[in-house]
Amino acid sequence: MTDIGPVPNNYVSDGEIIAWLETKQTEQSSALSREMFTSDSRIQLEQDLTTLKTDIGSGQKSATEILAEMESIRSRYADTDLGPTVDSLLLPMEAQIAPWVPDNPATAVDQVNAAIDGSSLSDELKTMTKNTIVKALQKQADSGTPMPDPVNMLKDSFDTQLDGAVDKLGRLDQLDLIKIQELVSDSRQTMELGSSILSDRHQTSGTIIANTRV
Repeated sequence: MTDIGPVPNNYVSDGEIIAWLETKQTEQSSALSREMFTSDSRIQLEQDLTTLKTDIGSGQKSATEILAEMESIRSRYADTDLGPTVDSLLLPMEAQIAPWVPDNPATAVDQVNAAIDGSSLSDELKTMTKNTIVKALQKQADSGTPMPDPVNMLKDSFDTQLDGAVDKLGRLDQLDLIKIQELVSDSRQTMELGSSILSDRHQTSGTIIANTRV
C-alpha cells in the first residue's frame, strides 16, 4: 500500500466539522429564538398600548382604572428588554394622573413616586417625572377643586404619545422581521456549507483510496 504520509497539522476531521456545525447551529438557533421572543413581545406591547388608548378615549374608565391599567402594563414588561421603553412612556403619564384621582390621591401619588424610584429611568428623568407630580399638586392646591375628569383633560396629550409609541414599535417590528429572515437564511447556509464540505471530503477520500489501490 502506498504511504500517504502523516496527517497535516491543519487537518480538520469530520468529527470536528460536525462539532463546529452543531455549535454554529446552536448559536443561530438561540439568536433566532431571542429575536422571535422580542418580536412577539413588541407586538403584544403594541396591542396593550392600543387597548390603553382606546380605554382612555372611551371615557368609560375612571382615572383610578386608567392608572391601574398603566401600572399593569408596566409590571408585565418590567423584566423584559422593553421595560425601560414602557417606563419612560407610562410613568410620566401616571405622574400626571395620580394627583387628580378622586379616590385617594395621596396614596396614588405615593405609589407612582415609588414606581419612579424603582424604575429604569435615568436620575434626570426620575426628577423630571416627580416634578410633574409636584406641579400637578400645586395646580390642584391653587384651584381649590379637583380636576373633574383628569383622563379626559389629558386625553389629547396621551393619544399623541401613545400613537407615537405604537408607530415606533411597528417600525421596529418590521426590522425584527428582516433580522429573523436573515437568521433563518444564515442557518440554512450553515447547513448547506457543512453538507457540501463533508460531501467533498468523502469524494476526495474515495478518490485517494482508489488511487492507493492501483
